[in-house]
Amino acid sequence: MTTADKIAADLRDAFRGIGLPLVNPRTAEARHKILDAYQANDFDSAMSRALAAIVALDDAEAAAAAEVRAAQARQKTVTDARDKAREALRQALEACGGPGAATVETDHHTARLNPGGKRVEITDEKALPKTCWRMKMEPSKEFIKALLAQGKRVRGAALVQSPSSLVITSKDR
Repeated sequence: MTTADKIAADLRDAFRGIGLPLVNPRTAEARHKILDAYQANDFDSAMSRALAAIVALDDAEAAAAAEVRAAQARQKTVTDARDKAREALRQALEACGGPGAATVETDHHTARLNPGGKRVEITDEKALPKTCWRMKMEPSKEFIKALLAQGKRVRGAALVQSPSSLVITSKDR
């Protein structure tokens, strides 16, 4: 087996392990391209079919992201409507005399007001004493990287090589 044959076989095996549900035409196309990739007979077709599958998966991902954005917009509309309805009922119960004065019932639900608790409202951040602030501690990777790049030792950190990245560009059609 040549090196090219081994690479193609490994690539086919990798694509054979990729599963994708059939949820829309874009995922169906990507699934078809994945199947093409792991059925390739030689090095060149395995490589080019793998690229075609990746491009189809990029398209399917973009379509799924658009679906998510549309669903999130619908969810926001419903959430806003629910919040307005809840606030209207809260105000109506407040007008009845506040917590404990009235309840509202349906066959399966009951609504009532609970008294509100105390909360802090910051009126002027600049006037707060330093003892009232908290500091978030987290490693400064940029600073650590600079120290390690200078050859300095930083206990608990190491400078490691990231794996190479795949770049896919479109050709003019």
